[in-house]
Amino acid sequence: MATRSAHTDTHHHHGDHDHPEHHHARICAACTTRAPVAAAACPGCTRPLPVDPLATYFDLLYPPPSTPSSSGPGSDGNEESPLRAAPTAAPLWLCDLADARRQFLSLQRAIHPDKYAGGDDGAAKSMAEGQSAVVNRAHTTLRDALLRAEYLLDLLGIPLLESSAGSPAALADPQFLAMVMDTREAIDDAETLSDLDAVSDDIAGMRIQAMRDLGAAFALLPNPLAYPKPKVTRTSPGAEAARGAVGKLRYLKNMSAAVAERRAELE
Repeated sequence: MATRSAHTDTHHHHGDHDHPEHHHARICAACTTRAPVAAAACPGCTRPLPVDPLATYFDLLYPPPSTPSSSGPGSDGNEESPLRAAPTAAPLWLCDLADARRQFLSLQRAIHPDKYAGGDDGAAKSMAEGQSAVVNRAHTTLRDALLRAEYLLDLLGIPLLESSAGSPAALADPQFLAMVMDTREAIDDAETLSDLDAVSDDIAGMRIQAMRDLGAAFALLPNPLAYPKPKVTRTSPGAEAARGAVGKLRYLKNMSAAVAERRAELE
């Protein structure tokens, strides 16, 4: 089982039986509108609703198309995110961040706790606070490439960490490790901001390659939102490549932080 990161949430991790058709439609107590399984707020009156405990961050931020039949009283509430129909994990990795941002802002407007401040509906305010926190975590995770990749590996059940010490997945790329060592040395030896600019350019180039490697790996891996839930192991095509690419992104993030620290010292 994958080691859970701080950005993941146990209420948003799929098991073998996790298909929306297994969930009961939720009916808003305030207006009786049937809500899609992953809706954080009632589509009729915008009252906060408990998110389906099996809904993923992708379900929250990429809901089914809004149609009268999907949100009205006659809906069965089982509409799915269009991302669930994707054959591989690649569309989840390449998800449209602008769409996620729009949905995030829409949900936050609908369930912002301040809407219930000073009112008599304490239960609604408490639910809004909880839902707002979940929506925030979803947006923070999916908009960041590294967090999104780690979340996808977690959904797929691919372990990322090899030990309790937290060491990243083994990087079987000696050329990359050599570049990491050279880059670390270049950061320590930098005497001008121009020196650091050159190092930043090198890091950016390595990051672009790691992102491309992740795209290729996720194109080989099944969609973790599919039903039946796909069985994935470390020997599955693309699994080791994805782990290695995520490990590289972690190294590169640390090196970017080291560049920022060195830049502060020189300025």
